[in-house]
Amino acid sequence: MARCDYYATIQNGGVVELFIQTYGAQLLTGLFTLLGALGGYKLKSVEERNAKRKRLRATWGAISAEVEIAREASEEYVKHGSSAGHFVPQWRLPDVLIANALHALMTDGDPTHVEVKAVLQYHNEAQSLNRGIDLAQDALTEGRQDNAASRTGLNTKKAKRLVRGGEYYESARAVIDTHLD
Repeated sequence: MARCDYYATIQNGGVVELFIQTYGAQLLTGLFTLLGALGGYKLKSVEERNAKRKRLRATWGAISAEVEIAREASEEYVKHGSSAGHFVPQWRLPDVLIANALHALMTDGDPTHVEVKAVLQYHNEAQSLNRGIDLAQDALTEGRQDNAASRTGLNTKKAKRLVRGGEYYESARAVIDTHLD
């Protein structure tokens, strides 16, 4: 009898109805599984994108903080270094965060050539100033006052590039501000 019902259904144009009755539950299960997987993927990708955005913003925030601390120290150096024959502070400019942050930017972000160049120039000049301060300290320790005074003059020029209006500060600040605004 089932065979007759099958043929009767086909003859009356109910192939679709028969197909739905036979396989409908399986199709719905497959469809909902597919929709669930797609929805889960979308939610996960949105979460990952938001987490990446937060990491990048935190990285640029760290770079900004270090640049500002180095700027303030450089301003102190310019203020005292130009008035004294030789000036050798006990502090050095910070340079740890930028080095680590650049690695994080390369991993998580896609910094442009201009962005990397601006941050690296600032970082390298801060390191160069730190080395100059060390050399001035060595010259003073060895009693070479003229060398220490000369080194202080060079260090003051370096420090002026790291303060407001200085070429390296302004380019780094412009890049940082585009990511923090």
